[in-house]
Amino acid sequence: MLLAAVVTALLLIAPGGVTGMAAGLRPMPALAAAGPITVGVAGFGAWAAGALGIGWGWPMFLAVWAGATALAYLARRFVPGADAAPRSPLGRSPMRPTAAEWATAVTSAAVTVVGSVRYLLPLRDLPGGGSNLRQAWDLQWHNNFLRWVADEGIASPTRAGELMNRETAAEMFYPAAWHALGSLLPGNPILQANVFGAVAPMVLLPAGAALLTWVVAGPRWAVVAAPAAAVASIALPEITGALMITGSLPYLLAVATIPAALALLITGRTVAAVPALTGVFLAHPAAAVALAIFALLWWLTRPRAGSLARLLVTAAIVVVLLAPVLVSVAGSGDSVAEYHGQVGIDHVQSAWWTVTGQSNYTQAIGWYPPAVVLTLVGAVVLLLRRRPWTPWPVFGLVVLGVVADSAQARWADPFGEWLRVLGTFFYDMAYRLQAPMGVLRLVCIGVAVAWVAELVLRAWSSARRGRWRDDGPSSASSAPWEGALEAAERSSTRRATAAATVVAVASVVLVPVSWATGDDARLTMTASRGSTYVSDADRRAMEWLARRPHAMEGHVLVNPAEGSGWMYALTGLPSLFTHFPWPDENSEMSREALDDLDLAGTGVPGDPNAVNDVDVALRKLGIRYVFVSPPSAGMAGGAALASRSWAWWTDGLTPVYRDGPTTIFAVDAMFPGTELEEVLTSSPHPPAHPDPARLPRRQPIVAPEGEAVSPLSGAVIGVRADIGDVAEALADATVAELRGRGATVVELPDGDLSDADAHADVDGKDAADADAAGSFDAVINVVVDEEGPGFSGTRVTGLYEGADGFADPGTADLAAGIRDALVFHRFSPGNRYDEEGRPGDVVDGLSPAFGTPSSFGTPEVIVSAGNIDDPAEAKALETREWRVRYARGIADGIASMLRQS
Repeated sequence: MLLAAVVTALLLIAPGGVTGMAAGLRPMPALAAAGPITVGVAGFGAWAAGALGIGWGWPMFLAVWAGATALAYLARRFVPGADAAPRSPLGRSPMRPTAAEWATAVTSAAVTVVGSVRYLLPLRDLPGGGSNLRQAWDLQWHNNFLRWVADEGIASPTRAGELMNRETAAEMFYPAAWHALGSLLPGNPILQANVFGAVAPMVLLPAGAALLTWVVAGPRWAVVAAPAAAVASIALPEITGALMITGSLPYLLAVATIPAALALLITGRTVAAVPALTGVFLAHPAAAVALAIFALLWWLTRPRAGSLARLLVTAAIVVVLLAPVLVSVAGSGDSVAEYHGQVGIDHVQSAWWTVTGQSNYTQAIGWYPPAVVLTLVGAVVLLLRRRPWTPWPVFGLVVLGVVADSAQARWADPFGEWLRVLGTFFYDMAYRLQAPMGVLRLVCIGVAVAWVAELVLRAWSSARRGRWRDDGPSSASSAPWEGALEAAERSSTRRATAAATVVAVASVVLVPVSWATGDDARLTMTASRGSTYVSDADRRAMEWLARRPHAMEGHVLVNPAEGSGWMYALTGLPSLFTHFPWPDENSEMSREALDDLDLAGTGVPGDPNAVNDVDVALRKLGIRYVFVSPPSAGMAGGAALASRSWAWWTDGLTPVYRDGPTTIFAVDAMFPGTELEEVLTSSPHPPAHPDPARLPRRQPIVAPEGEAVSPLSGAVIGVRADIGDVAEALADATVAELRGRGATVVELPDGDLSDADAHADVDGKDAADADAAGSFDAVINVVVDEEGPGFSGTRVTGLYEGADGFADPGTADLAAGIRDALVFHRFSPGNRYDEEGRPGDVVDGLSPAFGTPSSFGTPEVIVSAGNIDDPAEAKALETREWRVRYARGIADGIASMLRQS
């Protein structure tokens, strides 16, 4: 882990620093801007390698870096006007850093070390250390991408579809500069993601914030403002906190590149700015949009034709370099536009969050009042100060703040729609807008500290000399190197004073700031660690499978919603899905294989030995093994019934491994000779067939051809409603649906199901019909849970304690039929898993759990329809349309049971 951290720091600083100096920057500014330049070189090199079919790795990176450095030198040396003011002090300044630069550099380095250490130390205490798997949504994709770079040598942003869309390899853009650089670290993909994700922003952000603050503050205030901004970079949760918690590591890297790249751009350092801007875009396009907004606001506050021309020329060069990438980016706009960030808060709370830098992902961290106060003070100073007048950071905060506020609590149209269009570049999510706002807050904090320091200095001077001394900025220059000659001519006493200032900042400010925010850093680094999606049983199963015949060939079928696609990053097993969302919509064979897995080897109607569509899909995709590993992630793609439940009963699959809920099936047709027997013999956990009540086979929900009369016609069904308006409305809809299909429905009263007087309060006609029928064919209890949203989801529960599906097939078929029918009617409720089958969430195919016996002596189940994880579905259950769907699901489920009785 330590080696990987050191390599990260050197990788981001050394190559970019050399290229920056070749582009004409002095040593300290070159080192401050080294990170974005390195990211740009690596990102462009990874794309070029992918386009040319060359494997990405250290040789390719070094070759591209050498070429970029040579081009930077030649452009700086021979292209007229390549940089603003070619005869500026930059060209004449000594190479030796000034005292102010040393103060800033040492402080930035100290912040980098402290910030990196406090993120890495928590890993040391976790199982596996630096290789501890973080089971966050985005990390699955990042871990798999890093494995893919190592295996295939592909880190191109325009070829990401080959990893995501295994079946079709459809083109897809994904910013891959983070992965291209991370793959150069020593270690496995998990270690690379953990270390590079934590250290890279700590290398880039302090130095970049210091450089941009130097530009904004001016040469007189820079010696205080720049180090202050560097120190503050570890105290704003909207940058590292929110983005680390969500696993948005490429975007975090991109945000960390913004300040240095922007500083180069607005000071006219075109040669160095081009690779830096390329790095911002290839790290994540959203950060480039934020940077473009900031640059536009900068120009609007000082509109000069020459500055505008230089901005346009710089942008044109970057566009030409990235033209093929931009074409790919344009094709991904629709998928990005699908996201939204509404979080259910009112406008007052949203405004408070916007001002204080909070979002729904920083609530566990909170906010830091000193940082907010200094930001506000710095904003006022920037608006009122005249030499130099640089108010654009304040305007940037206002613009992005308005968009962020509407993203989390939508403004009324037409303004809300206009803001949503701009917010789409940031997935219309406030926390993604708050991150680049955090960069501007760092600038404001640095300026505020410098202003306060000047007030203190003036007061001290006045007390000492008896008069005020105007020691404000003497010029409107905004580039650190433009004050370099003046700084270089200062006496050794002034340089010693600057060094003492660095020590004071490091000891008095950095230490307490780091201590005050240390717990939050640990929280962000340890978030999503555990066994949510990949348990110890899953790991053992993956390791066992990796050693089985043909396991590394073709693909392993997994459910993308279960997270078992991590097997690729962990063991190299070629999972068919490498991320939670469903891949390309044209992946028809993948959908066929997953949704109808239980039809493998079952033939077609009339010919059980024929090859069906599922058999064809499995063979073409090279699927020899199926890996099942509950639970599912909410809002992820991939139905679970076929693989978790129905597959146990098909003739074309053989269960070869089961450890708790973790199960592996082998596809019989893909194993010639005795290979399948050898796989089963080698299994340390050979499975037996499960209880058909807990993992039922596919139920005959759809009426078969030739069924002239519904099984419900003439059936006697008891229906009981739980207390509450929603339950009663659902029960009424169920009664109406059953009667419409010819069933006799007895509406049972509330109370103990074993009550001997259960019929006493039943409507007279219903009681007579029930008595005439002799007994119930089924009893349904309609329930809405009261434990709270997300507690249990929709589930189907049988009531016979101690019974099982083998002894009570009627109840098993009834519960399974209703479960399958609800899913058939588009219910996608809770997706948690319990080894004993409870709560039996519908989408997982785990039902029923058994409770107290009933006196009716007939198949009886509870259908709980509440606390669905998706709030929209929970609300929809109160509508007539969804009540009808619910009722149809119950009716179809009962009919399915009756077809088998």
